[in-house]
Amino acid sequence: MATARKLPDLVKDSKLLVELHETHAYYFNICNDNAAGQIRRRTWKKETWTRTKRLGGGATGEVWLEECHTGEKMGQVQAVKVISKGSHFDVYQELETIAKFSQSTSKYEGLFVKSLGWYENDISVFLVMEHIEHGSLASHLTHPLSEDEARQITVQIVEGLACFHENEFVHRDLKPDNILVASKGPEWWVKIGDFGFSKRTSGDNSLHSFVGTQKYFAPEVLGLLPHRVAPDTEAGGRYRCTYPMDMWSLGVTVFYMLCHDYPFQGDELLDYLRGSPFPVARLSRQRISQEGCAFIEALLTVDPAKRLNAAAALKHTWLEGYQDEIPSAIPEDLPPVVRNGPMAQPSVTEASASWPMSSTWDSNPTRMEQALNSMCAISEPERLAVPRIEELHIGNPQQKTLDELQVLHDSGLRLIADKKYSQAEDVFQQAADGRKAILGPHHKDRVESMQQLGVAYFFQRRYQDAQKKLQFAMGVQADTLGATHLSTLTSSYWLSSSHLAQGKLDAAQEIIERTMEIQKETLGLQNKDTINSIHLCGQIYCQQEKYDDALELLEQAADAVLGNDHATIFEVHQSLALCLYKMKRYKEAQSVLEQIIQASPLIPELAQSMDLLFDIGQSLYEAGGYSDAQRSFEKVWECRKDILGPTHEKAIDSAKWVASSLCKQRGKASQAPDIISQILREPLPRSTRQSALDQLHDIGMTLCKHRAYIEAYDAFQGALEGRKLLLGRRHQDTLFTASWLGRSLLHLERYSEATELLKSVRKDQLDTVGSDHLHTAYTRFWLGLSLHHQCQDEAAHPYIQTAYWTLRHKLGSNHEDVIVYLRCFGSSYRLLGDYASAEHYLQQALPAAKKVFGSTHEETLKTDLSLGITLYARKSFELALECFYRVANVQIPTLGIAHEKTIATKYYIGMTLDELGRYRMSGTWARYWFEPKKLEYRDL
Repeated sequence: MATARKLPDLVKDSKLLVELHETHAYYFNICNDNAAGQIRRRTWKKETWTRTKRLGGGATGEVWLEECHTGEKMGQVQAVKVISKGSHFDVYQELETIAKFSQSTSKYEGLFVKSLGWYENDISVFLVMEHIEHGSLASHLTHPLSEDEARQITVQIVEGLACFHENEFVHRDLKPDNILVASKGPEWWVKIGDFGFSKRTSGDNSLHSFVGTQKYFAPEVLGLLPHRVAPDTEAGGRYRCTYPMDMWSLGVTVFYMLCHDYPFQGDELLDYLRGSPFPVARLSRQRISQEGCAFIEALLTVDPAKRLNAAAALKHTWLEGYQDEIPSAIPEDLPPVVRNGPMAQPSVTEASASWPMSSTWDSNPTRMEQALNSMCAISEPERLAVPRIEELHIGNPQQKTLDELQVLHDSGLRLIADKKYSQAEDVFQQAADGRKAILGPHHKDRVESMQQLGVAYFFQRRYQDAQKKLQFAMGVQADTLGATHLSTLTSSYWLSSSHLAQGKLDAAQEIIERTMEIQKETLGLQNKDTINSIHLCGQIYCQQEKYDDALELLEQAADAVLGNDHATIFEVHQSLALCLYKMKRYKEAQSVLEQIIQASPLIPELAQSMDLLFDIGQSLYEAGGYSDAQRSFEKVWECRKDILGPTHEKAIDSAKWVASSLCKQRGKASQAPDIISQILREPLPRSTRQSALDQLHDIGMTLCKHRAYIEAYDAFQGALEGRKLLLGRRHQDTLFTASWLGRSLLHLERYSEATELLKSVRKDQLDTVGSDHLHTAYTRFWLGLSLHHQCQDEAAHPYIQTAYWTLRHKLGSNHEDVIVYLRCFGSSYRLLGDYASAEHYLQQALPAAKKVFGSTHEETLKTDLSLGITLYARKSFELALECFYRVANVQIPTLGIAHEKTIATKYYIGMTLDELGRYRMSGTWARYWFEPKKLEYRDL
């Protein structure tokens, strides 16, 4: 059993002043409050901390996570180890070890888990420590680590052990569970923790004791040293368990890190102690270096006197160079709790666990003053002025008058209004305690304080605690005041809200339906409390997917809420929009949101509405309502720029969706590059800039599809310059953009520029992505087209041919691009004068185009026309005429008789009829004839 003894000054100085309650604790810290030009005495500052969850436990105690709910530290977390004074562990020895190695001012900082102080009551000692978010090393050893990572971790542990041993301390329970991970790999940072078994080596016979974890026990701890090992005569013939036991534990730990297994299983340890060889084969199977095997074998030497010590371990060849690789500065990607110290801001977590304390602080003022004097360990000349009890709100509530308690209760209401919920909790707790002492537990004033205490819990997201207080308040109020009393209805409303927040929808529904009906009858529909209950009931129905019922109530609330405060109007209409969204009535939801956003200042709740309007925009987009989607995304973009800033990822995402919506609307796609250009002018993270450049490239492709080639050229030009700067000139994405830029030049009939650019791109692609890459195939194809347009048919054909066969191999014969390339391949043969080969491939292309695109699609018409010209060249005039007629029969009703493509087809028909000697028929086409030269069609 731990017994109190005279503590070193260093331990006494780290003792904290803490007041324990059933559900929370108050920490009292000294702070300087000096105004400019004035000398003022130091004062006390009170912090409220709530225990949120159990982190773990072991032989020496259990560890809990605490979260602060007041002041500058609100939201910060710390770990508290609770050790029973009735245990057989020497907790005061652990305190001495912590004071020596874990204080924030210690020269050993960074090697050991940092201590923030300690306190005690009659039953337990509480050790307050920094919270290491990544947990113990054991939780990360799910597989063998690389040798490099194991060395990083090992050298840090050895440095800590060296400090321990130099100061005549032994850890005695070194294992992965007691090594905490401040930063995960590949750059590891670990700290040694849990000093529950640590001991000084001088003058302490308990160093012979059997403590720790058996898998990591050294043979001398187990009493298994063979006879050949000389005993430690100072220990009366038994081997004294000191520093070497830590080194053996380190050896087991390093072996486990590398092999994900222990070095000795079953009787293997006994065999090893009798002289069997060290199990180096298992390390070799993991390809551990000779130096690593030698290091572990030296740590697991049987004779403690010959075992590698910490100082020698640091100089071992296996660890050479690794001491310098321990992080000298805290990396930016460390969790906030490590980067900013033990009190950094974590993510907000719900405090759901209550304090399992066996005793609470005695609130007698005299005892409090005594505690202030005895627990602070302050020398007499520096004695601080004890703060007035009233200032700290920790006075005895039973000694206050009813008037004072009413003032206290009213101040709590003001704190609630100011959103100072933790302070309000303290005040209402005191008011409730005082009123209970004077008026009894069920008096309406006392119950009202309990009700507001529940509300304070609710706003701190402590929903279970809120439910308990509100359940009590509602039950008493219903019995004493009646079910229709305003106080009862208020408790009912908040109790329903607490159930809803916990996902207890049926319980929430039952309470709020009853409350709502009473309020309608007694208060009327226009009353704000009635509206709030209707709104809450509608929200519950919506979560239960009773959308019709929810819509009826929310529309009722929206009609009644007009004329109320702005926040209430906003919340009700936002819920209405959400319900409409869930019902897939997107345009109605969009209209509701746009109305309230238009009427709203930039308030915090607006961000949530923006998220909903963004979701509505995406739903409209997916349903093909691109114009409405664009309007939503534009509104979201403008608001997010104002609220979050133009470079926030949500603002950027909104802008990109605006551009995507524009691209889907014919005639508006040309506006999309300007949106992306606005984004790119901002200072963006690399990944965000790359994503924006990707979209700018995609917009260029869309513009090409819409035949807006000038705008496409500009888009590709911008994407190309951006990708060159970001990715480099020869990156495959940069080259692909350059290839598309060449295609836009081709469509702009700037053939010589297109040819020069595409040849350069093809050369770089052959060097980077290879000849079989799809990007290379597309570049070849467009280069072939450009050469054909310059009548360089012999040079063009190999590019078209290679591109076609590459795409067919990569994409399959039914892919749209492959079918287009097949037509161009056949047409390329036609331009070379190889009409037989041309007919062969075009006869394959025509049915494929009809199947994939349809008989009236432009691609099908191009294939039919090219086949007709090929058949004409082969003097198959009847077959050629059938092709031309099919094309004309589609073009005349769709393009019109005067369209240039229709006129060209009529020209081919007239020429073919002439060849067939049907002059009377051909005469009707004569007016459409062009200058009667060689029949040729170069449009690929």
